[in-house]
Amino acid sequence: MKKTFEDFLMEKHAEDYVGIKGTMVDVGYCADWMEDLDLDDFLKYGDLFAKEQSKGLLEALKNLINAYKYKDDEYENNRFDATIKAEQAIAKAE
Repeated sequence: MKKTFEDFLMEKHAEDYVGIKGTMVDVGYCADWMEDLDLDDFLKYGDLFAKEQSKGLLEALKNLINAYKYKDDEYENNRFDATIKAEQAIAKAE
C-alpha cells in the first residue's frame, strides 16, 4: 500500500515510463508528468489509489472479525494475534 497519493502517482509513472532509466529518476521529469495529467487521469488514478487503500482496510477488518470467532482459551490468543495484524494493516493503509 502506498503512503500518499503522490507516492502512488510516482509508482504509476515508473510503471508506465518508457525511455532512458537515468531520466526516469530525475525528480523534475516525474513532476512534469504529473503536471501533464488531465482531470480524467487524476480521477482514474484516484479511483485506483482508493481501491488499494480499501484492500488494506478490508484485510484489517477481516482479521478483527476472525479474532472473535474463537472461544474459550483460544479466544484471547487469537484475538490478540488478529488485533496485531489488524493494527499493522491499518498502519500500512495510513
